[in-house]
Amino acid sequence: MFDDVTQPPKGPTPAIPHADEPATTSTASIHGAFTPGQLLSERYRIVSMLGKGGMGEVYRADDLTLGISVAMKVLPAEMQGDSLWLERVRNEVRIARQVTQANICRVHDIGQALGRTFISMEYVDGDDLASLLSRIGRLPSDKALVISRQLCMGLAAAHEQGIIHCDLKPANIMIDGRGNAKITDFGIAVTNRTSGARIAGTPAYMAPERARGEAPTQRTDIYSLGLVLHELFTGKRVQQGNSLVQIQEFHAKSGQSATRTSFTAELDEVTEAAIFRCLETDPEKRPESALAVAASLPGGDPLAAALAAGATPSPEMIALSGGDGGISRRLASSLAAACLMVLATLLFFGNRYSLLTRSPASVPGEALAAKAREVTKLLGLDGKALAAHDAWGMYWDGAFFEYARERLPAKERWQSMSDGSSRVLTFWYRSSPDPLRPWGWRTSWVSVEDPPGNPSYSTTIRLDSLGRLVRCELTAPEGGFGQGGATGVACDAEVWRPFFAAAGLDMEKFSPTEPSRSPLVSSDHRYAWVGEFADRPGTRLGIEASSVSGRPVEFRLIPPWRTPDTGIPQAVPTRVAVSNSIIKTLLLCAMVATVFLARRNLLSGRADRRGAFRLAALLFGLEVLRLLLPQFTLADLIGADFTGRIAGRACWMGLVTFGAYLAIEPFIRRWLPQTMISWTRILGGRWKNPRVARDVLLGLAAALVCAVTADIATYLLELTQGVMPRPYIMEMQGLTGSGFLLSAIIDLVTGCTVGSLLLAVLLVGVRQYSGRMSVAAVVLAAVLTLLLHEGKSIDLLGPWQWLLAAAWACIGTWVMLRVGLLAMCVFLAVFDIMQSTVFLSLDLSAWHGFGGWLVVAILSVAAILCAYVACERERREVVTV
Repeated sequence: MFDDVTQPPKGPTPAIPHADEPATTSTASIHGAFTPGQLLSERYRIVSMLGKGGMGEVYRADDLTLGISVAMKVLPAEMQGDSLWLERVRNEVRIARQVTQANICRVHDIGQALGRTFISMEYVDGDDLASLLSRIGRLPSDKALVISRQLCMGLAAAHEQGIIHCDLKPANIMIDGRGNAKITDFGIAVTNRTSGARIAGTPAYMAPERARGEAPTQRTDIYSLGLVLHELFTGKRVQQGNSLVQIQEFHAKSGQSATRTSFTAELDEVTEAAIFRCLETDPEKRPESALAVAASLPGGDPLAAALAAGATPSPEMIALSGGDGGISRRLASSLAAACLMVLATLLFFGNRYSLLTRSPASVPGEALAAKAREVTKLLGLDGKALAAHDAWGMYWDGAFFEYARERLPAKERWQSMSDGSSRVLTFWYRSSPDPLRPWGWRTSWVSVEDPPGNPSYSTTIRLDSLGRLVRCELTAPEGGFGQGGATGVACDAEVWRPFFAAAGLDMEKFSPTEPSRSPLVSSDHRYAWVGEFADRPGTRLGIEASSVSGRPVEFRLIPPWRTPDTGIPQAVPTRVAVSNSIIKTLLLCAMVATVFLARRNLLSGRADRRGAFRLAALLFGLEVLRLLLPQFTLADLIGADFTGRIAGRACWMGLVTFGAYLAIEPFIRRWLPQTMISWTRILGGRWKNPRVARDVLLGLAAALVCAVTADIATYLLELTQGVMPRPYIMEMQGLTGSGFLLSAIIDLVTGCTVGSLLLAVLLVGVRQYSGRMSVAAVVLAAVLTLLLHEGKSIDLLGPWQWLLAAAWACIGTWVMLRVGLLAMCVFLAVFDIMQSTVFLSLDLSAWHGFGGWLVVAILSVAAILCAYVACERERREVVTV
């Protein structure tokens, strides 16, 4: 279907070569189906005829209902009975109404009057580009650049809705009275959901693959765009043929190379290269989008143009903004070197202030597990029970830290850790004849309290860092042990002597007393002793135990920092209850708002569905990996527990991420698009982009600088006050094994990713409410201060700890506003990892040093690789020279 459009008679206004479009204003009287002053559908009053062609007549009319001028395209009378043509008109209206962008001619409605079908559309007070070029030859370069960018923006808006124009040419481009371009005529346009295999369009502006009968794609329009841009800058048409055969012969003989000679000497090389990338014969070699064409033009910044027009930039537009974002080789090398130096410094201070290096002669976890299995023999369990399901881990005794801060002098507060009496580091071991299934929603591994309760014959053993017994429990079966002794029979005193020995205590130095605490397991007899720590005389130590049917089931040490246990559940304070209620209410409101906003953004077309799906898929995979790494076996994977626990939790994570991203991302993209450049690039798969590498490197460097300032402050306080500071407290999960450590790191990465998005939404919300970015930055810094204050809290710093946290928050705010969202994710994740996840030690032989060295190695390699990629452009230039 090819349109040879006739010109209207010559008159005082310019001719219209294509009457499919609203065109120039005219008071000339051109005879047509309707006459000036005629009223159609009791709404439209004809003002004048604008043009006439093969697709009908175009009139200017007044919409009496809306009080505006419109253009009316009236279908020829002979086509009223042609269902194909009528369907084409309906298709034009249906497709064109999906695009509402300033450089697309808006289509209002379709109707009938006096037996003729018409389309009402935006009235453009101007001329079509074909007529304009026929009069002046070509546009000045600066004006041509402006028109070119507008065409790119309009075509990109259509492509974003899945619409392919299929007939982009100068006759279908209007230039209004203010010099702005508008794309018109979507009569043969197709969508991603419709077939476009039939050949339709204007041969002179047809892509090679389209002339061969292939289905159109977005790159088909890119080729036509290149032809229009060529004519815009040079005033000459690339493809001189007027028929399909001639165009096919042109592509077969000359192709693209013969057209370069037609450029004027004034055309710069950048514009020439941009146009001829569009005219590549192979569609895969053309720019991937119209926005990419706009970005390749001289001074092209589609993001700035969209923001100036008050529009929300698309994710693709943001990804194409900001150039390659690379940095110089000197700066990249300096940042990488600084990261390596800070990591070395963190190793030194971590070795000095780590909880494990300050605790006495820590024993590896596997060795402690072996000791725990020996303790279970004291409880009278047989070998079969010992070979059952088991799990182990470590935790630190937070009650001791509170006791030391309140009761001990500053100079002696943390010295007690060196003699072992504090027993602050506790190892736990659980075994059971039945599988141990954790109940916690966020975990897939057993902890000392999860699963709660124990089946029969299950044990829980706790040791200190030297392998000495702190507490042991055995869950007796209902009705007692049967052959183990009659119910109500007490244990002989000598039965407890091995337990004292396992705890490193002399039973002779402890005096019997009355039990004061409720037993932790079912029992029929209770016992208690009181004495002192063997390695710290003068420090009171209590011991309580219990038995069932004459067999020991519980033995535990009670140091002075343990509060009395009445066995009666403590009432939740009113303040805590109100706080929990408020938090739950806010979470519920957030979930409702997320569903509402996600639905609204989807319906309005603002949501980045592809980005949301990719992020959700990424977090789904990370969640599966996080839950599988610690201790799942092949039997667990085959069983139903995999479906109910791993797949269920991962699907929930992916679903929540998908909905939340659809709800909040358009707002960030609208008001903080500069922060999304590297984020959208990495979601688009551009992992090796210099901008992405630069942002990751800056986020990594900022996090390491913040982490090392805590160590430096601690060291200066130790030198100036002569007091040993409190040791750094880390999450103990990573000491259980490399799988647990990686699982904890993945958990931090996913949490910091979601947290960064929420911080960006907070920034956008405050900025919108206050109208000032400075106010939003202050609020963000305040929130970050609260979040970062709970890191490596320095006991001796006191109130000055808030000042240090505020300095970290200022750095984090700078990262968010000046670098971007991706850098903020890296900043929060690395800061948390170095602050609370890994134990650092200079001793490579230390059993707890592997995790720290592994993380340091990963971060070092990441810094070097990012520095290498970030200066890619400079390296290419050096190679070229």
